[in-house]
Amino acid sequence: MLNMKSIFTLSITLVMTLLFISCNNDDDTLQNLLSLENLSVSIDENSQANTVIGTFTVTQENLTGDLSFEIIEQSVAGAVTIDAQGQLLVADVMAFNFEVNPTITGAVRVRSGGLTDTATFTITINDLTELNPSLSIEDFIATLEENPEADFIIGTVTVNQTDLTDAISFAITSQSVMGAVKINEQGQLLVADATTFDFETNPTITGEISIISGTLTDTATFSISLNDVNEIPADAFVTEWELTAGNLTIRLPIHEARPLNQIITEYDFQVDWGDGTVQQVTSFDDPDAIHTYASPGKKTVIITGTLRGFSFFEGSGVSSSLLTNVSQWGTVLLGNSLGHFINCTNLTGFTATDIPDVSEIGSFERMFNNASSFTGGISNWDVSNVEVMTNMFAGATEFNEDISGWNVSKVIATISMFANAISFNQDISGWDVSSLLFVDGMFFNASSFNQDLSGWATDNVFSCDEFNGGTSALTSANLPTRGPCL
Repeated sequence: MLNMKSIFTLSITLVMTLLFISCNNDDDTLQNLLSLENLSVSIDENSQANTVIGTFTVTQENLTGDLSFEIIEQSVAGAVTIDAQGQLLVADVMAFNFEVNPTITGAVRVRSGGLTDTATFTITINDLTELNPSLSIEDFIATLEENPEADFIIGTVTVNQTDLTDAISFAITSQSVMGAVKINEQGQLLVADATTFDFETNPTITGEISIISGTLTDTATFSISLNDVNEIPADAFVTEWELTAGNLTIRLPIHEARPLNQIITEYDFQVDWGDGTVQQVTSFDDPDAIHTYASPGKKTVIITGTLRGFSFFEGSGVSSSLLTNVSQWGTVLLGNSLGHFINCTNLTGFTATDIPDVSEIGSFERMFNNASSFTGGISNWDVSNVEVMTNMFAGATEFNEDISGWNVSKVIATISMFANAISFNQDISGWDVSSLLFVDGMFFNASSFNQDLSGWATDNVFSCDEFNGGTSALTSANLPTRGPCL
């Protein structure tokens, strides 16, 4: 028979055994836990392949196997895929188009050992303002005067473009006159070879232009029409005149010959008056040497042919105040007379780049006498045959051109040469004046001139009254020192 102590011991043993068994059963229940949460995300449309859309959240405890994921369904077949980390990825980029599939849904299964769970995914596609690049170029048509300068801008081609992400480049792919035109980065067509822009040779120049931006291209044609310009021959004598409402008539200062005075004239020329009238002049008294215009303003007169003898002193001086410029000398011979441009009060100078042939002129007497607006354009003239310069610039109050380079070694008379030429003050100390005989009043009233002439070789001068008379600024310290007169 059991006593009380044995019964107590047996009871304790039985309780401990039951507790041990109960604890083992609880540990087996906590080991197996795997769950997958639903995924809801948004993404911009037109995303690239393999873009991570989102990652599924997995809850797990005490798992011994690796996780694996699989898509078990999706509303757009092949739209997405899932990797071993539970990341949902873009598979088919074409499916991610808001206009076609604003939402993509589906389900995913996760597995670990014998445990699985499923969850849904919802992908909202964000609508974007999509680029729609386009590029086109319009045909180009232009008209310009013939004989333009190189690099003259003919015009700019018109380009139509939207949403471009690449730079635009231009090229000329063909042209009817090789090398005639070129195009720059701004789409401007320019003159490349100016010699090809000649109406008589190429009245029209055509070609094709291409434009490129990335993979986009377009082509267009261009057509350039040239206007025929009344081109001035190199041998033409070109003068400019300014007519007033009260004086619309130009009378060319041609004149009769005086052989005894060695004044020879010759006239057989065509005169283009610039208003559509073209006439032939064959003698000094030819009525076609006189022309009346319909309106005032600037007139350009172009003379081609033989013209020997042009003097407002010898010929008629009625139009002297109308002459403003000589823009080209051509082959004109002014003639061995006097006062060629006397009283040309509005003659401002000569813009001609060529040089007149004055080799037959022995006397420049009164050439610019009272040409009160004349400023120059004669520094490069060859005056080496001239013997007389009397009154040459008398009253030419604006004249102050550098004529220090003139060869005046044959000049014997400079009487009143700069009288009243109140602006002149150029250094002519280097002139060879060894032939000078008559210098009376040379700088009379030349109120600006005071150059050092002390080195002049005036040994032969015997007439020098009023050399620096009146208001001349030439001081005694700068006077020539050689010869009996000075």
